[in-house]
Amino acid sequence: MNISEVSRIAIGTHLGEMNEEDSLFYQASIEFALLNGINFIDTALNYRGMRSERDVGRVFVKLIVKEKQINRKDVFLSTKAGIIPGDIDAQLRPDHYLQKVLLEKEILQLSDLQIIDHHKHVMEPSFYEFAIQQSLKHLHVDYIDVHYIHNPEVSLIV
Repeated sequence: MNISEVSRIAIGTHLGEMNEEDSLFYQASIEFALLNGINFIDTALNYRGMRSERDVGRVFVKLIVKEKQINRKDVFLSTKAGIIPGDIDAQLRPDHYLQKVLLEKEILQLSDLQIIDHHKHVMEPSFYEFAIQQSLKHLHVDYIDVHYIHNPEVSLIV
């Protein structure tokens, strides 16, 4: 990474509805931020049913690939995984995503999962390998600057 300085303010993508209207607001906000001095974006695989990463990716395609207004090396990108996500575009709620994608494709075993109240969390390396690949695809990038373990304390409560 050749970034000389990370902005003191970052833009996050956690809140909002899992709909096109909020996606358009996020995309406009991210684009504005990147074009006006904010070069740190934080997102997560599970935010807004995977829409948040995809929204960041759409902005990257526009500003980096198509319009060449910014360079990837000038943006600091963080994402995270650990919480079982849903995929709103595939119409998979987290429980269904867990079953149809993670368990059936043997990315996880049921014994890898920590379930505390409504939280479903995993610390299994195979999940993180899978999650990073999903994030790279959603974000349309070759690398992620920081990949966090999202809420590891959930797995440690047991």
